[in-house]
Amino acid sequence: MSNPLISIIVPVYNTEKYLPKCIESILAQTYTNYELILVDDGSSDRCPGICDEYADKDTRIKVIHKENGGVGAARNMGILAAQGNYLLFFDSDDYILQNAFERISKLLLDSSADVICFGYYQENEENGKLIEKTMPQKFIDNIPTELALSIAFDGYINYPGFIRVHPTLWNKSYKRETILKNNIRFDEHLSKAEDLLFNVSFFCVAKTAYMSNESFYIYRSNPNSLTHTYYSFEEDRIQKGVYLYSQIKDIFDSHLTDKKQFNSLLAARLGRIAININEEIVTSNMTPRECFTTIKRITEWLIKYIDRYNMSLDATRGAKFRFERMIVRHKCTLLEYIYAIIMTKVH
Repeated sequence: MSNPLISIIVPVYNTEKYLPKCIESILAQTYTNYELILVDDGSSDRCPGICDEYADKDTRIKVIHKENGGVGAARNMGILAAQGNYLLFFDSDDYILQNAFERISKLLLDSSADVICFGYYQENEENGKLIEKTMPQKFIDNIPTELALSIAFDGYINYPGFIRVHPTLWNKSYKRETILKNNIRFDEHLSKAEDLLFNVSFFCVAKTAYMSNESFYIYRSNPNSLTHTYYSFEEDRIQKGVYLYSQIKDIFDSHLTDKKQFNSLLAARLGRIAININEEIVTSNMTPRECFTTIKRITEWLIKYIDRYNMSLDATRGAKFRFERMIVRHKCTLLEYIYAIIMTKVH
């Protein structure tokens, strides 16, 4: 295919149960000027064969087989292979409505925006029920950096006409020229939240965005997916969490002139890494002594990696965040333990 308007990039890894429906929903589109790039990330089930079978039937499908390297590496390979003016990133266990590309292509051509965000449906796999998630319709010219802050820090609502932009990839289309010009790629060190980091990078350099109140994508609430995989309380989890925000810090250091408010948000989020894990710990099947010991270890790991990346817990806005920062920064394990118990009851 020459000059497709849209390239759909789908990383594939051991989703043979869902992959056919994902592909079929794309091939059933009423709009046809697109290419589908399936990146098999070293799947050990039937996914490689399924990808090849569909590619043999439709010339719009490209298949890339690679050794397992994670979803970020798979998407990066898809970016390099893509020819479309706009890129969409789908998950291989989801699917899309039949008229989606027809509507998305019209929005792309009418707005010429760097990014288009649209609504989606969340499907409960157990009962098949769909819950629609929409956003207000709006065109944004000259994207404020605060929009990227809203992606990095949930709940940031400090500018007029605020729209919360979620860090997901699959409810957006991105101008490929903007990605290539600014050398935006997925961080291959991250197995989770790589979409958040990608979106922060993109929205910091994008000029225009269109928010559509239409919904096209069906996201499966799959308890076995990576998003829902349970993490144990290990050092690697802490390291990756702090690493993520060290990369966000580097991005905003390059794009923000007034860093005071950002530093406060960052400090609050860093403290929350330990606090959130502490809540998981106290609701686990550990004994009180084991909980106490694990919380102490989590805090020590967090402080170690915050110091390694030259980050700080000193500037925190809000009484709640100041208290959380204080008990983490000063390793007040008993207070952390009691606070975690209280917060789990509140939540």
